[in-house]
Amino acid sequence: MNYNDQAITGQTIFYANGAKESNYWNVASSGVTLIGSVTNNSAIVPDGSFLPQNMKPGQTVTDSNNNVSVFVGFEAIELAGKAFANTCHFSGVSNIGDTGDVWYAPGYGLVKSIEGDLTLQYSGNL
Repeated sequence: MNYNDQAITGQTIFYANGAKESNYWNVASSGVTLIGSVTNNSAIVPDGSFLPQNMKPGQTVTDSNNNVSVFVGFEAIELAGKAFANTCHFSGVSNIGDTGDVWYAPGYGLVKSIEGDLTLQYSGNL
């Protein structure tokens, strides 16, 4: 898929309540640019943050909506009996004060997200 003449990758998340969200990003040798997402009601939510390839634990990134993410580090996690090595763990605070954590696995994208009392994670269906 292309966006603004650049190749991008996408991932659609299906929620238990029937909602879905599609997230898009571009991977380059210098890092990952988070393009944005399209929500269940077709609303486009731009992101625009850049995650440098050489991020260090504690380094922060602020997106175009003033959401702040802190790179926690690389972690190995196991979900639904599958081991994910070198997941990138980020902890964040949204522009309205909501907090959460996300884990991205190489070759998969988002594999786990915790926001408030909602946990979304890999269930073995990829």
